Amino acid sequence: MATFNINAVDRRIQYTSTGQTAFNFSFQVNASSELQVYINDVLKSETTHYSVSLNTDGTGTVTFGSATTAGEIITIIGDQPLSRTTVFQTGQTNNPTTLETEFDNVLIRQQQLKEITDRSIQLKVTTPRTVTGSGTSGPLEFPYDATINNNKDKVIAYDSSGTSLILGPTTAGLTTLSAIATEVQALAAITSNITTAAGIASNITTVAGLSSQITTLGSISGLSTLAANSANVTTAATNISSINTASTNITAIQNASTNATNAAASAAAASASAASAASSSGGGAVKITSSDAAPDVLNTKLLVSGGLTKAVGNAGGNETLTLTAQAAEVYGFETFFNPSTLVKTVTVVSVSGSNKYFIDGVQQDTLELFEGNTYVFNYPSGHPFKFSTTSNGTHASGSEYTTGVTHNSSTQVTIVVATDAPTLYYYCSSHSNMGGQANTPKPSDNSVKVTTTDGGDDNISSTAYANFDDVIYAASGMTWSLQTNGDLRVTI
Repeated sequence: MATFNINAVDRRIQYTSTGQTAFNFSFQVNASSELQVYINDVLKSETTHYSVSLNTDGTGTVTFGSATTAGEIITIIGDQPLSRTTVFQTGQTNNPTTLETEFDNVLIRQQQLKEITDRSIQLKVTTPRTVTGSGTSGPLEFPYDATINNNKDKVIAYDSSGTSLILGPTTAGLTTLSAIATEVQALAAITSNITTAAGIASNITTVAGLSSQITTLGSISGLSTLAANSANVTTAATNISSINTASTNITAIQNASTNATNAAASAAAASASAASAASSSGGGAVKITSSDAAPDVLNTKLLVSGGLTKAVGNAGGNETLTLTAQAAEVYGFETFFNPSTLVKTVTVVSVSGSNKYFIDGVQQDTLELFEGNTYVFNYPSGHPFKFSTTSNGTHASGSEYTTGVTHNSSTQVTIVVATDAPTLYYYCSSHSNMGGQANTPKPSDNSVKVTTTDGGDDNISSTAYANFDDVIYAASGMTWSLQTNGDLRVTI
């Protein structure tokens, strides 16, 4: 029986082995049977694997029969049985040693329970939740499905009200999401574009129904840029719909592209002449001249179809084609970058004891701030959000970057990314090592402008024409055919 005071120590001790055999413990037990000894996660047996020597104060030493392996975790923990065999009888003289032992055992079991609860998952002491009741009060219980398989690989999550725990998604699903984290971040950066696309779903469906015509147009030089600009193409769909019926002619022109390349210089002159003629609603002459043996001067920038009256002639050995347009139409396409305004949510989370910025939920995310775009950052007032050309900003002897930057309030800053802006770094002006890098790349064109002659009512200047990325001409009634000898023939 115990005849000692009970120390206020944890009833559990761990060692990382260096290859030794003996390990001391400073909590007190009445007998060696009140101990459990583990190597890593394996429970060992007294006499089989180790022996115990007890001191007079109940502390002692565990000694293994053979040396442990360096790096193994040795755990010694108190395990007094939750039972008692002492019985006190009415009128019986009670031995003080027996009473002392019973009191000691009660305290030992309390220490044993405290050690277990200290290692359990608990709500922090400041949590505004009582141990009784329901909803925002009462215990926070772990979920468990009676069908075992429904629990496999599930994470634990709060429910939609934030008051109870539920079975969440599988770890496999989270692993899949983690594998596409880069793609998810890319989508997050273009949320406004996604919203715009959702608003024109019916137009996108219409375009999908024209896939065969789009496939034909897709291989024409310069038109590939239109694929990324469906919203603007939809705006011009009414005027350009007549092009769909000309797919046979377009295909023929594609097949003649090799010959067209050889006559590129002549084609440029021919295109300029065509643009001038097509600007008149009353018609005009379009004269195309080639010094080649075959009239192959058309390139993929030119489509003229039908209703034209003049014929092919020959002047000085050169093939001359003179055409009179009947209310011809010219479509000029110019691609450009249309800047956007994007809003970023900045939060602060303690990571391993140090505060870090999280941008839209990503710790110290490397940002892509495109030139010309406007970015609005909403942040906590206690952590002023600023930019610098030096990593960690003023904490690393750098200075604040202010070009295009406006501090709207103590919780919001706006930056309009300047042309040729340097690589930036965002940082907290009050605390070090919270921020990350912000690249400032040049954006790709994301919009297209369509200019037409409006059935001949409007003119297109030569300067405007020269700036077009692509030009299409349309009329009616002409057919094109590629001859076996490689000549391109037009029939009126």
